[in-house]
Amino acid sequence: MKYRIFASYSGKKETGLDIFIQIKNVNEEWGEIRKIPLINTLKDENYPFYDDSTKTLYFASTGHSSFGGYDIFKVPYDWKANTVGEIENIGFPYNTPSDDYLYVPDYGLNSAYFTSNRNGELMNVEVFTVSLAPANNPLIASKGRWVDEVENKPATIKINIRNIASNETFGPFVSDLNGNISIYFPVHGIYEYAIEFSLYGQEKHFKKIIEIPLISEKELIEQTIRYYMENSIEQVEVNTRVQFVNDFDALEPLRLQEISKLSINEKSVGLQSNIEQAAKVDVFTKLNIIENDKQRAIEILVDSLLEKEIDMENNERFRIQANESIQKNNERIVILENEIAQFKNEIPLEEQRFNSQLNQKNNEI
Repeated sequence: MKYRIFASYSGKKETGLDIFIQIKNVNEEWGEIRKIPLINTLKDENYPFYDDSTKTLYFASTGHSSFGGYDIFKVPYDWKANTVGEIENIGFPYNTPSDDYLYVPDYGLNSAYFTSNRNGELMNVEVFTVSLAPANNPLIASKGRWVDEVENKPATIKINIRNIASNETFGPFVSDLNGNISIYFPVHGIYEYAIEFSLYGQEKHFKKIIEIPLISEKELIEQTIRYYMENSIEQVEVNTRVQFVNDFDALEPLRLQEISKLSINEKSVGLQSNIEQAAKVDVFTKLNIIENDKQRAIEILVDSLLEKEIDMENNERFRIQANESIQKNNERIVILENEIAQFKNEIPLEEQRFNSQLNQKNNEI
């Protein structure tokens, strides 16, 4: 390894995480740690990955112009001269208002892998594999409304969709608390809806086959997703109609949130956010990545572990401080226990003294 690129705190922790480089000299000794110029802000820059074949540095930032949370950026970078080019937000479908980070393209630049918590599950992230081929088809927008005729209360539902022709799956798309849900389709055609919701604490699952028609950019699909009872049997139906939209731009913020889900496919793998980096190598293996890409995953792991070295140094300092504090507290506890024991020993003497004085008073009376 000739160099290592990692994120860490600098002298002022209030400036957030920054990205650094360290290069080995001719004697195979690590040289001075230097900040990579221009890319660091007052907020956090983290999860760097350097593609030496294209001389491109990928990193995540909360400080550059972004859609919210961590966004993924790329920048031309010469590690020998420590110079960078123009910073670029790689945009959708990779970046969303959620946290998106740890972007790794494959060697052929045909696909990429990245991590995101865009599905909104608490303390859970996912690693996605996506095609880098540009999408030429316009999106088809659908605005849905959940109607519960059984419990007659607003509810949150989750829908995953599957294109019957291509067998690609997208989602999940999640409604708000009032049952309003927006779904965006890459192409028109026949889709399977996998609908999930909870009723009286019990999870309900329904599947429906829906035809999504071809519409213009000024049209919107409206859907009513109805849950009802028929002959004591639970039923779900989806009614679809096409509406003309006067103010299509009003849908843009929501479109930005939902469009990202179109690139999620059946290869995505869930990870608990507290899983160590070593486990993430297994994720790449599960995705049936070719041998060269396994090596790339290992390189990511190495860089991540180098970052962990610095964290471990900080943690060691915290551990020492914590142990010193515990030791002082233990010493104080011993002192208090001795004081309590002494006080208990004095109680009989005080009782004897009190009884003696009481008897003396009684005799005087």
